[in-house]
Amino acid sequence: MRQLMVPPTSAERRAGLANVVPALDPRTGMEERPPDELTVYVARPSTWSRLAIAQVACTAEADPGVRRAMIVGLAIRDDEKIAGVRHVPEIGLLNAKGDSWPTFGCGQFRDLIAPSSRP
Repeated sequence: MRQLMVPPTSAERRAGLANVVPALDPRTGMEERPPDELTVYVARPSTWSRLAIAQVACTAEADPGVRRAMIVGLAIRDDEKIAGVRHVPEIGLLNAKGDSWPTFGCGQFRDLIAPSSRP
């Protein structure tokens, strides 16, 4: 996850790589809840695109043993929806029950992943 805290190099940008994730809090990845879940902290309240959430979820899953990412303090744009997640004004995204921050897996964003790069 640390690689998402720095911008891509000029060589990476020329290769078509980009980081669409807004700033992450340095505590990101420091807390493991269940052993297969990585906690990601948003540096400041912000609105993320589905693509940014997908980038975090898929990057987290690239770490051996991690299956999901919990993102704390996140909101999404009004025109974007994610199944099993609800937006609560003044709080941000919560799980469908409304009792916890949501967790995300890379598979939730298959529509955003190029067919050649799918696992």
